[in-house]
Amino acid sequence: MTNSEIRRTIREVMAATFEIDPDEIDNQTRQQDIDSWTSLAHLRLITNLEQALNLRFTMKEATVLISYAEIEKTVLAKNS
Repeated sequence: MTNSEIRRTIREVMAATFEIDPDEIDNQTRQQDIDSWTSLAHLRLITNLEQALNLRFTMKEATVLISYAEIEKTVLAKNS
């Protein structure tokens, strides 16, 4: 999967998880910007990302994935 495909997949997973338009997600999007990003939705996001990208997050990683930028950075690092 290319970096571009990874970025698109992250946006698609976030949009599906939070039931928002993918165009609402950009590099500045944070947990506090999305009303539906609750603690339960965060767990679903982590699970959905792991399934879509075929990877696993540690508990420490999962707790800091609270923005699109942090998710992208972590996923790209795992993919390299």
